[in-house]
Amino acid sequence: MSTDPKYKQKLLDMPFPPAEINFAEFKVPAERFLAISTYKSYHNGVELRGCSVDAVYKFATNKNYELLDNAGGMQCSLAINEIMPTGERVELKPLRSLNYVNEWSGCDAQLEGL
Repeated sequence: MSTDPKYKQKLLDMPFPPAEINFAEFKVPAERFLAISTYKSYHNGVELRGCSVDAVYKFATNKNYELLDNAGGMQCSLAINEIMPTGERVELKPLRSLNYVNEWSGCDAQLEGL
């Protein structure tokens, strides 16, 4: 039997929070490269979060974003959306996709020109 993960909500006054789902709010560094790696799998009917989606993003100052798993079932489909002042969500595309999480060592020179 699969159950949805339960999070202790951490609220930072996010505008237009998602409806009817548990979520946590975090502050992330702006104007710096950030690699995001996640996974999702199932074991004995229990969902384990994550999926092999490795990418580099750069978030703007004083903007709001959300990271959502848009696919149900065993498929993983993560999306990062910018939350506009009207509440509209606009997908933020990665600056670079990675073949594996350690491909980018955190050296900004590897991302020159992005």
